[in-house]
This record gives sequence, structure tokens and C-alpha cells, in this order.
Amino acid sequence: MKVKRKLDNLENNKGKNKHFENRSKKTIKTIFISLVVCLLAVGSYMYFFAIGWKVDSDNMNIDYFYENGSIQFEFELTNGRVLNSWCDRTDGKEKIIKFTECYSSFLDDRGENPGKFSYGIEVIGENGNLGEFKDDDKLILKFKDKEKKYDLSEILEKLAMQ
Repeated sequence: MKVKRKLDNLENNKGKNKHFENRSKKTIKTIFISLVVCLLAVGSYMYFFAIGWKVDSDNMNIDYFYENGSIQFEFELTNGRVLNSWCDRTDGKEKIIKFTECYSSFLDDRGENPGKFSYGIEVIGENGNLGEFKDDDKLILKFKDKEKKYDLSEILEKLAMQ
């Protein structure tokens, strides 16, 4: 079954191999450039329409009230963009919320009010009565230009007086 063939004109064959080498380098370069362009497009979309940039505190309305055994905080972005919140509960005393904003996209499914965010903190004690916060229990809001700290025990006192 083995057949030996004699190769004619080896110099012609070497020229054909260089043609394939050049084409292979062009293909690899084209694939690399295509990947870079795709990554830039996806990264840009994620930045402008999903992750966003930090919110300026002047563009945020903050309100709080007592409802169903918890303090409800409502945040509303006033510049018409979409509000993203990043909650970090690393320890029980300080609750940290970071805000970013981005543009709205046709792919968004964030409901009717994408510029609003609500956050609740339970205040009902173990016995079912109104609970208490310690002096070091705080809600920290991080914005682009500053950081706001809310003392939860003071807020609970103000809301209990109303």
C-alpha cells in the first residue's frame, strides 16, 4: 500500500509554502484585531450602559421614613440617568452603599423607575417591639465628591417622635 513518489521541482514547492505562511500571518493579525475591537465594544457598552461612573451627591435626592418595622431609605437620581447601587455589608455596624450612574439602554429591564433605589433596615427587636441601634451603627453613602454618614440611632429617634 505504500507508494513512493518523487517530488518534482522542489524550488517551486518552497515558493508555495511562503504564500501560505504570509496568509497565515495575515489571518492571525485579522483575528487579533477583531478580538480587540470586540473587547473594546463590549467594555464600552458595559461602562456606559451597565456599570457606569460615580454619582455626584448634588444629583441625588435622599429621603427616609419608618414603614412596617424598618427604616426605608429612598434614593432618586435627578439627572435622568439610571442609578446603580453597590451595597457592602462587611460588618454589622456600618452599612456602606456606593452609587454609580449610567445611560439607559434598550436592553435594560430595570422597571419603570430606573433612577430610584430603596433600601430598608430592620428595627424590630426580638420581642416584637421597636428595636434599638448602637451609637456606632451607621449608614455610609459614598458619592463621587463626598461621603455622607447617617447615624441610625438618631434617625430612629427622629422618626419615633413623628
